[in-house]
Amino acid sequence: MLLVHIEDNIADRLLLKDLLTKVHLKAKLQQFPDLESGVKYCKELKADIDFLILLDLGLPPLKELDALDEVLNKVPESAIIVLTGRGFSELGEQALKNGAMDFLEKKDLSPAILERTIRTSLERHRLIRALQRTNSDKDKLLSLIAHDLRNSFAAILSLTEIVNEELARNESADIREQIDLIQNSASKASILLSNLLEWSRLELGLMKALPETLSVGELFEEALGFFTNQIKQKDLLVIKQVPEDQHIYGDRQAYLSILRNLISNAIKFSHRQSKVHLKCIPSQAYSSLEVSDHGIGIPDSIIPHLFTGNKGIGRPGTEGEASAGLGLMLSSNLALRNNSRLEVSSKADFGSTFRLISPTNKPD
Repeated sequence: MLLVHIEDNIADRLLLKDLLTKVHLKAKLQQFPDLESGVKYCKELKADIDFLILLDLGLPPLKELDALDEVLNKVPESAIIVLTGRGFSELGEQALKNGAMDFLEKKDLSPAILERTIRTSLERHRLIRALQRTNSDKDKLLSLIAHDLRNSFAAILSLTEIVNEELARNESADIREQIDLIQNSASKASILLSNLLEWSRLELGLMKALPETLSVGELFEEALGFFTNQIKQKDLLVIKQVPEDQHIYGDRQAYLSILRNLISNAIKFSHRQSKVHLKCIPSQAYSSLEVSDHGIGIPDSIIPHLFTGNKGIGRPGTEGEASAGLGLMLSSNLALRNNSRLEVSSKADFGSTFRLISPTNKPD
């Protein structure tokens, strides 16, 4: 932990330094006599450094809360405890409203109060940042999902209008083709809604794993059954290489969701009349379930962000299919909750292979 103390009074700086020698905190202290040098130091800190600012509100030539506003403006989202002189508690309370984590009156400083305030302020700041990240992720995902759902249902509505027109003309061959397309769009919307539901259940802590021994062949067949029309539409050849009676151990619904997302991506990013490979490589401890395609591949710049959602990774498929990027993040979380993991290898313009590394047997 790093403590940055900005205080123009040398006696107050020495007092705080002495108090910190009497607390149970593993903290490094940096002290600055003016706001400019303190702010400059904080701005140059690396993003992963956990620090807290102890800020004197009486820094000349600024008045009252101007120093706090200056720091929050130049070092946004920083954790700040403001230090006030005698009889300035109302000013401290206003500082809390303006963004400070807490305030201390200098006359009340003691090792115990200082340690408690630092600990609680840092914990509050971490919780606030975590909530902000969660809300940001939620807003981003809901925006992407809403966009993809709108496209899917727009396609369904458009195709139903065409079917109605062809029914009036009694053109049955064209109707069959349009019904296949409607089923395609409905299938995509269904998977997207399933992903949204499972993601929300994960976030709320409502998803409980029910592990059991599962047939790999049956898992692949059931997951593949969602995409009969998409495979037919792109004229893809699906090649399965699964040893007979091969099994893995985990939650059935979680693994089905993962495989659906991996197969959906393989189809989405495959070229027409190419191949998709479904393979299982068994071992005594862990087995690898692989989904490979010969499509457009993944740029190196995107691969590190595929399972985190930290960067926009949604890309259109080879025939303009929409993609929010939610499926892989969800799949990675589901895998981790089942003592499994997802891996990927890819080369732009040559295709991708995703691997679900899962326990082969029930742990002892």
